[in-house]
Amino acid sequence: MKFSWRQINKIRNYLPAFIYDYQKIRNQVSGLKKKLPRNIRIFYSIKANPDISIVKIMRIFGLGGEIVSLGEFLAARRAGIKNKDIIYAGAFKTDEELRKTIQEKIGLLSLESFREAGRANEAAKRQKKIQKVLLRICTGQRKNQFKKYFSFTYGVPVEDLSRILPQFKKLKNLNLAGLHLYEGSRILDEKFLLEKTEELFRLINDSEKKFKINLQTIDIGGGFGIGNFPLKEYGEGLKKLIKKFHFENREIILELGRYLIAGAGVFVTQVIEKKETAQRKYLIVRGLMNSLLRVFDPKGGKGRVIENFKDYPISVLQKKRSAQTEKVRICGQLSSTVDSFGLEIELPKLNEGDFILIHNTGGYGLTQSFSYFGSREMAAEFLFINNDLKLIRKKGRPEDFLNNQIY
Repeated sequence: MKFSWRQINKIRNYLPAFIYDYQKIRNQVSGLKKKLPRNIRIFYSIKANPDISIVKIMRIFGLGGEIVSLGEFLAARRAGIKNKDIIYAGAFKTDEELRKTIQEKIGLLSLESFREAGRANEAAKRQKKIQKVLLRICTGQRKNQFKKYFSFTYGVPVEDLSRILPQFKKLKNLNLAGLHLYEGSRILDEKFLLEKTEELFRLINDSEKKFKINLQTIDIGGGFGIGNFPLKEYGEGLKKLIKKFHFENREIILELGRYLIAGAGVFVTQVIEKKETAQRKYLIVRGLMNSLLRVFDPKGGKGRVIENFKDYPISVLQKKRSAQTEKVRICGQLSSTVDSFGLEIELPKLNEGDFILIHNTGGYGLTQSFSYFGSREMAAEFLFINNDLKLIRKKGRPEDFLNNQIY
């Protein structure tokens, strides 16, 4: 995604802003579909980027919606995704969330425990409905960047499955359609994912034989990393597993969010001021942590979650490009050490008013930021389509911070 200085300068009053490239999204989805078996259904994990224009694009490309909140349910509905094509996979759903989604005849509910199943059954019973559900399981071998920070495990442990599955017969208003396994995020090792999928397939085969049940829907999770994920090898391996277990006629669901949208997004901000001390030079930009929560640390950042700086290339736009370079630290407007990239970056020599672009920020950008820290306004969003920038979210106003407050 390449922009001219003139294009960005036209939207300078909207900055900071996110820009999403329609063609990149299209290429990512179509490339994915070509490498996967035919009976794989792709669901877009809306939490990665819930902008309704982005969700609509995913719907146009034939994807369902995977949600974790009622807000995301409304985004999916507004974007035109039918209720039957929505999975509610959020952990620890409230009674109100269960009641509302069952009332709306949502396609699938993924349940975290038998206790949650009981609450869902009561909600369906009161509405005289039969709700199609999945039971989420956990193997206890989660693999992601948060492993050493979070020890809490979601889903039903595999060792408890033989005790819980027979009890579903008591829940007359639930239709147990299958099992759901999600093992982590940002995974670049396709062999790990295939091993977990084979474990799930074998578990389904054994459970069907032992308990005389029929589990036709299988959610194999997702969690592809945005680096060089070996999609071809993964697709070939998945085809072999489906053939091995004779699952060609099963509905197999793959949930993906960041993988589909991250590379299509760029965060654009503007240099407010340059500052120089005896130790280093700083570039102060608009809305860094307020609009884009990314913590970078060259020393590994012991004790906190740190992003890999290499995953977020930086480029600049200047009216007159400088031939000189300098090492600078990029900081936002908040008096917090977190509102900084935490490392020095070599960039062309910039001046006030020049633009900085941070790439691969299409997923978990705006919605993961601290927009209201310091009572700041929310960033704008644009769609880059047909070489033009289309506004899809207006920039917030300072007075928005007062919304819903009672004086």
